Amino acid sequence: MQTKENPLLNALNICNPGRFGGINLLLEVLSKGTRSVEVTSRALIQMAARSDDVIKPEPYITIGKELGLIRENNHELELTNLGRQVFSVATWPPHDRLNQLQIDLLAPELFSHPLLSYQFASIISRMIRLSDLTFVYRLGSQKLSQEEVIAIQLLQVIGFCTVNSEYLYISNDQFIKLTSFLEGMPLRSEEDLWLSLKETNLRARVAEEYVVKYEQSRLHLAGRNDLSKLVKRISEYNVSAGYDVRSFDSDGSTRYIEVKSATNLQVQFFWSTFEIQFAREHCSEYWIYFVPRTQDLPDIEHGLVMLKDPLKLLDEGIMLMEPTAFKVCMVTGIEVVNDPKDSR
Repeated sequence: MQTKENPLLNALNICNPGRFGGINLLLEVLSKGTRSVEVTSRALIQMAARSDDVIKPEPYITIGKELGLIRENNHELELTNLGRQVFSVATWPPHDRLNQLQIDLLAPELFSHPLLSYQFASIISRMIRLSDLTFVYRLGSQKLSQEEVIAIQLLQVIGFCTVNSEYLYISNDQFIKLTSFLEGMPLRSEEDLWLSLKETNLRARVAEEYVVKYEQSRLHLAGRNDLSKLVKRISEYNVSAGYDVRSFDSDGSTRYIEVKSATNLQVQFFWSTFEIQFAREHCSEYWIYFVPRTQDLPDIEHGLVMLKDPLKLLDEGIMLMEPTAFKVCMVTGIEVVNDPKDSR
């Protein structure tokens, strides 16, 4: 099975989701330093004795790149900060299995990945909540796509669900974790909606407070303690300002910062019409600071992504913006019905 324009799912299908832990072998190869794709592939093949399956280098390299564990530059591969983190907590043997610490680090990248999140959401949307708050899906009740089968296998491999001959189960605790990782995940009740909004708002506030401290430190190092004391989280008292943090450049000019955040490393976010208009009015004074993996704050291993004048970056093709919602307005008159009898 080949999934059009979905290299991550294709790679998982080739190497078998049950062997997902084999990514440890790739991390071990690159823990010794930067290596070419060819040398890395040969080294992986030579490690076959440490795995229960034949090692296929190409799909593991694809998985590593897609999940932000490794990066490629001019056909040279190296570990990212996340890759070094995941490898540092590995336990041997078994060499091709993930431990719980590694799963905790990888889960946000896996569930939030744009090439996988839809498949996980599709499975979860079919589940029924039982009285004990367990979520259950009866296997065979509906035809699953090959992509959804892979998603179920991944959920099982990393311990987010249990499966028997008839049913798939997800506990309420694991469901809450999925809610925090899986953006746009189908919510099951009004209570779930409020819980999700509460967690999102809390993460946003933590990210904004981190940016305030970062800006204060940046200005202090630039010798502008006077400006450092003036950095303010505007969203604390005005959520409609069009930005979240007011800071300054070292020359005293204003820096308007909109803070975006996520539980993974994927740089993607929602940008409101009002925020876009504010960015258009302030151009080079407007910045977007993207804070990855907010659950790791105040420790941040992966650094801020700082985008100056994002509209210019869009014009240059460095970023891409696509519509995710539409506002609908009536342009002609329509009959208003007040009495149910009149609508028959």
